[in-house]
Amino acid sequence: MVLYEMKEKARDDMARAKPRPIGMAIIYLLIIGALSLMLNYVTGGVYLSGRLADPGLIWLKLILQFLAGLFQIVLTVGFRTYCLSGIERRPSSFSALFAGFRDFGRILRLSILMDLYILLRFLLLIVPGIIAIYRCRMAYFLIIDNPHMTAKEAIRASSLLMNGRKSDLFLLDLSFIGWALLAVPLSFVFWRVFMRTGLDGVYGTMLAAYCLGLWLVPYFNFTNAVFYRNAVKENGDQVPVRNGTLR
Repeated sequence: MVLYEMKEKARDDMARAKPRPIGMAIIYLLIIGALSLMLNYVTGGVYLSGRLADPGLIWLKLILQFLAGLFQIVLTVGFRTYCLSGIERRPSSFSALFAGFRDFGRILRLSILMDLYILLRFLLLIVPGIIAIYRCRMAYFLIIDNPHMTAKEAIRASSLLMNGRKSDLFLLDLSFIGWALLAVPLSFVFWRVFMRTGLDGVYGTMLAAYCLGLWLVPYFNFTNAVFYRNAVKENGDQVPVRNGTLR
């Protein structure tokens, strides 16, 4: 399946998915946005006039940022669970968004191992770091599909699954760059509207990003789910793990 066919299938699956992708995206983005605002509010006193107000607060901010980032990762796993159901025309529900919390420990281990793996590659050079990111891109899909797969196995399986496919996924990512460019004039328009009405223009750019995300977040994740499922299919519907296979 060529790249444009993957995007076409993703759009077709989105049109048939239940619940509607825009509804899932609204909940997903609202939770992430609310979490970000709460984090900024709680840690707003870390700096005062450009100087550190309380050295102890910096550790609180770092801990809260880590927890918020982990929460977002688990929520993203839930969203991808919904996307996999969508491309396979299986019924789903809004509760799928929180499916990752049932497997919190494994997701935590996978997140830490992936971050370490990618960081070590970036310490060498930028290119090896980027390659490492693409090697690991299918890891979260793999643990969704394989409940008994360990975090190390997921990284290994993702690396093997991406052999010969990293450039394809890179080109697939580049095909979304037009949407990123659209965000620039859209954010400017919202910023101007908010400034003219006496409101903070920053909130206008945030609203523009949110509106664009309602379409782009499910579109991007559905397309990645199609890419993953196609890669597994080309591999004989088997996932390579060490010397054996895991369905």
